[in-house]
Amino acid sequence: MVSLEKANLQGANFEEAHHLSIDQLSKVITLYNAKLDEELLIPLKEKYPSPFEKPG
Repeated sequence: MVSLEKANLQGANFEEAHHLSIDQLSKVITLYNAKLDEELLIPLKEKYPSPFEKPG
């Protein structure tokens, strides 16, 4: 499994990406404006909302 810990994925497009997990994406710095399939987006926003906030 690829580690995404502390990655800046602002604006990244992960729509239709395969083999990504909620655990991997929960460790990133930001997912602000990132595009994700709903099967990842919804549970991530519920459990880990801070990576979706606008970076300050």
